Amino acid sequence: MCANNHSLQLQTVELALASNPSESQAADLLELKKNLEEVIELTKSKRYKPLIVAHLICFILHFPVTLSGPVEESASTEHVEVHNDTGDNIDEEFAKFQAEMAGLGASSEPASQPSPPDEHLSKMLAELEEQLLCSKVQAPYSKGWGQISHHNAIVHSVEMSGITHVDDIKVSVMFTHPTVQGMKPCSYFLEGRCKFSAEKCHFSHGHAVSLGELRDYCEPNFEDLKPGSKCLVRSGSKDLWQLATMDSIDQDPGHIIVRFTHTGKTTSTKVEDVFPLNISEAEGDSSSDDGSGDSGGDVNRAPVASGSGIEAPMLAWSSKRATSSPLGAWEKHTKGIGSKLMEKMGYVWGQGLGAKGDGRLEPIEAVVLPAGKPLDKCIELKELNMAKRSAKAQKKMLLKKKKVEEEIEKRYHAPSKSETVFDFLNDRVFLKKDVPDAKNSARALKSASSKSLGIEALQVTEAIKKAEREIVRLGQASARNKDKDRVVYAQIEKKIEEQREIIRQLQSKERSILAEQQNRKQNEKLKVF
Repeated sequence: MCANNHSLQLQTVELALASNPSESQAADLLELKKNLEEVIELTKSKRYKPLIVAHLICFILHFPVTLSGPVEESASTEHVEVHNDTGDNIDEEFAKFQAEMAGLGASSEPASQPSPPDEHLSKMLAELEEQLLCSKVQAPYSKGWGQISHHNAIVHSVEMSGITHVDDIKVSVMFTHPTVQGMKPCSYFLEGRCKFSAEKCHFSHGHAVSLGELRDYCEPNFEDLKPGSKCLVRSGSKDLWQLATMDSIDQDPGHIIVRFTHTGKTTSTKVEDVFPLNISEAEGDSSSDDGSGDSGGDVNRAPVASGSGIEAPMLAWSSKRATSSPLGAWEKHTKGIGSKLMEKMGYVWGQGLGAKGDGRLEPIEAVVLPAGKPLDKCIELKELNMAKRSAKAQKKMLLKKKKVEEEIEKRYHAPSKSETVFDFLNDRVFLKKDVPDAKNSARALKSASSKSLGIEALQVTEAIKKAEREIVRLGQASARNKDKDRVVYAQIEKKIEEQREIIRQLQSKERSILAEQQNRKQNEKLKVF
């Protein structure tokens, strides 16, 4: 039907309204006028949507066209006749209008005589179902605390039975960017093998909504994605989307850095795991939409409320405001009734208090004030106590730092041990005492049994390996401290030399044991001969 025909029909209805019809007829004509104006506007903009077809079906099923008086009802016929001063021209125009409506499947019979849908109407319903299936829309979803927000979704199925009004059309949608587990489509249900019903399954088998509650699909605009922009980010093993804010572009190509709204944590994520939110588009919808009943934010457009004037939770967490004691931590010792009440009232853990989520995050400190003191005195005492504690902590830190510096300086300037005459004599005496010890060790090896020699040889070998491992460890420590601390470096080098001396002594002992074992084998051979 062209736009000119719609305009002519609109003029005919306006002429009929000007002829002073009855109240019921005037209401019907006003409804017809409104529908025609909507069809003309949508025809000019070429935005044919499934919702338009649904409104036309509703109009065809329910619009009663009966006029009397100056626009009077004829008892002998079911056609509509208009009698006014304009004469035959109006009758001709209205006859054309009747023909056009008949072409759409409309009936001019009174509403008190409903007729079953004909084949043409069934075809239109089938066409509507075909247009709705797999179409991209925005559907409302109510959270557990009552917040309603619109999310991008795809129509999964359409309930077409028993349609008497456009509000009776129900569709089942699957959300494309689920933010909670109940919105995520059940993979087993999509494959046709889910063992649970829609009520018992933890995932979505399709969210049922009325056709009138749907909105246009929000296409992502990655050109508007810049630092500070709101977006949805896919995160976690559950494949859910969380509200976040873009911080900056990562050095890794194809990655950006985002900050999550609920936790305040920053992470690097791929661009394909980010869905930008169009704030300006959401603000326009929220100001113009007066019938959605949306009390929460439009997640896939922007976190802005519609109609109520209450903004959805915004990012309020920051590292400067974080404390070691989270809000509500004391309730681990109680039944947690306070946290439960806060959740019922819409509080989201990790965000600040208040309607905008920009309130305090840290718990309020409990301070016991002296009894009988005025408020100004209590404030003065509190400030004085805080100043004393701060000065005491600062003084303690300075003393500790000074002590560490003095110890380092003392080790650095410590004089090396000079060898005196007494040290020389002691070393010489010690070496002289070692000679009989070596002789005694040789006698002990000769008197030991072959089994004892084998055990001692094994122990010496293990001791050598242990000393070698210690030298490797000390060598690594020496390399680390060579340019950092000369005192520590010298001490480590001294320990390495001591370990090398131990290895030399153990190797000498090992050679003595092997020589004794070889000597005994030779003696055994001589005894045989």
